Amino acid sequence: MMSVRESVPLFSVIVPVYNAAQWIAPCIKGLMEQTAPPDEIIFVDDASSDETYELCSAWHHRFPSLVQVLRLSQNLGPGAARNKGIAASKGRYVAFADVDDQLCPQMFKQLLQRIDALQADVAVCGITVTDKNKTKVVLPPKEETPEALLKQKILLYSAFNKIYKRSFLTDNGVSFTDCRIGEDVAFSVKLFSLQPIVGCVPEPLYTYVRNDSSLCTNLELRKEIFLALDDLKNFLDSRNLSKQKATVYHKLCFLHGVYYPARLFLTALLRKTHSFNYLISTIVGYTRAGLCFIKRNIS
Repeated sequence: MMSVRESVPLFSVIVPVYNAAQWIAPCIKGLMEQTAPPDEIIFVDDASSDETYELCSAWHHRFPSLVQVLRLSQNLGPGAARNKGIAASKGRYVAFADVDDQLCPQMFKQLLQRIDALQADVAVCGITVTDKNKTKVVLPPKEETPEALLKQKILLYSAFNKIYKRSFLTDNGVSFTDCRIGEDVAFSVKLFSLQPIVGCVPEPLYTYVRNDSSLCTNLELRKEIFLALDDLKNFLDSRNLSKQKATVYHKLCFLHGVYYPARLFLTALLRKTHSFNYLISTIVGYTRAGLCFIKRNIS
């Protein structure tokens, strides 16, 4: 008789990919070299225009029981890709990874050990953020509670430094917003608003590589933060959590709707990365999206 361990993978790792051909092989190598390697690696190709899908498929043919490949018919962003991966996953636990980031070889093992020790719904580790020549280490709070995590911006908003109990996500309808910016913010606040059992590993086991992109790209994409904020509000409303999480939600609206885009705009303006008229056109478009968001929420 087949054991549960043999019939149901312990955990699945979901990797959204878009035009990431150069990173596929290093990503798989890093995942397979974990001291507790995943039982299932699910690449979700977000309608790439390069050889990403073909390379992922080649790895599937090489390791058909380990590597699975899904493909979106159109580019919808990492939120939609992760949702498709969750729906297809078979593991009792799921983790997410960005294709170009770096995992400490002990990351999955330590997170799984913490989940097992506490019978937790989610385990969180610290991260190292690399930005050009700068590095910053962020560790989880000593207090292993959802409230403590909700106060930690970088650790909270990141989906890739955690392992989740899959049933907790699916049973509670916790999913990503189908957008390109802020999907992990909304996802994490949904999750921790439901009071999961939390385990923390106080070590930086994941390295997040922060890449610069143009103001145009950032502001155009950042208009989609309002989709994520709408999705989060609907989730909180449907579970009668809006009043309880009002402070958290309003802070997110200010940070992601006003502060971050304003900082990006001023930085680009000072560095003269684009013409003045071009920058003004981008901020005008963003402001219109923001006003529509405000109108939706006060009407």
